[in-house]
Amino acid sequence: MQEMLDIYRDDLQKAGILSRNEAHRTGALHAVCHLWVIDSSRSIVYLQQRSNQKDSHPNDYDISCAGHMDPYETPVQTILREAREEIGLCLRPEDLQFLGTCIENFSLDREIAYVFMTDLKQPRFELGEEVQRIVGVDMDAFLAGEYVDENGDTVPAKDLCGHDLSIIKRALLQLHILACENELCIRKARPYDAPMLCEWWNDGRIMAHAGFPNGIHTTIQEVKDGLKGPSTRCIILAGYIPIGEMSYREVDPETVEIGIKIVDPIHQNHGYGTRLLKMFCTYLFQSYQKIILDTSADNERARHVYTKLGFQMVGSRPDAFQDELGHTYTVVDYVLDQAHFKK
Repeated sequence: MQEMLDIYRDDLQKAGILSRNEAHRTGALHAVCHLWVIDSSRSIVYLQQRSNQKDSHPNDYDISCAGHMDPYETPVQTILREAREEIGLCLRPEDLQFLGTCIENFSLDREIAYVFMTDLKQPRFELGEEVQRIVGVDMDAFLAGEYVDENGDTVPAKDLCGHDLSIIKRALLQLHILACENELCIRKARPYDAPMLCEWWNDGRIMAHAGFPNGIHTTIQEVKDGLKGPSTRCIILAGYIPIGEMSYREVDPETVEIGIKIVDPIHQNHGYGTRLLKMFCTYLFQSYQKIILDTSADNERARHVYTKLGFQMVGSRPDAFQDELGHTYTVVDYVLDQAHFKK
C-alpha cells in the first residue's frame, strides 16, 4: 500500500494528496515532523543511524526521529506515532516542546518540517526496523558542528542528511540562558566558547583593567579546563552576538562574588553595564542573599554603576596588585544585599 501525503502550495495551503513517490518525483511540497530527543541533565543529544535498507540516506546518521505526516494527521499526532514506531518512545503531547517550522529543499524533495524537542532523563529506546541504533552525542560538540559520543569517539554524522539545524541549535542554546531582556542575554559559557574567550583574554587592550596589559598568555585548552573550575563563566549576548563576559563564584551559601567585562567597544557606553548587572543580580538573588565585587579605584564609570544599583562600598585595599608594567592599583570592595538592590 502506497504512503499518501498531503501536498501544499507555496503559500502553505493544502493543494491535494499524492503518493510519497509522486510527491518526491515532482518536488511537491509536503509535511514532515522532526523530533529531537535530548537529556539536558547529561548534556546529550540523541541521533539515530538509519537502516541500511532505507531508500534514502541508508546507514547515515539523522535526527532522533522523523517522518512524513499522514493526511488528516496533526503534527503532534505524527510525531507521537513516529516516536513510538521508530524508537519505541511512548510520549504524551505534554512531553513535546514545539520549536517551530522550516522549509527544507532536497533537490526534488521539498518539505515543510514541524520541529519538536523532548527532554528525557536517560530515555530507554526500543528500535524499529528503520533504525540501526541510537547514539548520544555531546550537546556542546553538537552546537559546534561536531559529533562526539559519550565515550569521546567521533560519530561519522556528516551533515545529518542535510537538515536545517538552526531551530534545534537555538533551542539548545536557550537551555543555558540565565537571563534575557529585549536584545540582551546572559548564558553560561560552554567549551565551544573557549577559542573566543582565549582571544579576549590574550588581548592586552581588553585585559589591561585587570592588570594584564599584555594579555594573560593562555591557551584554548587552559580556558576549557578553567570552565570546569569553581567560578561559573557566562557570555553576554546582544542580539545573539557575544559582546562580553560575566562570572560568579560562591563564597559561602549566602554570598556570591561576581565580575563583568564588556569587551566589544561598539557596545560600551550605551548603558548595557547597568542593565546587565540588574539582570545578573536579579538572577543571583534567587539563590543568594549577598553579592560582592571589587574594582580598581580609578574605574569611575564602573563605580558609578555599582552605586546606582545599591552596592555599598565596604573598604579599599591600597596597592592591592601590580600589573605587568609595574603600575600599582588600589582596589575598592563593594557589597549588595537584597534590601538595598535598586531594580
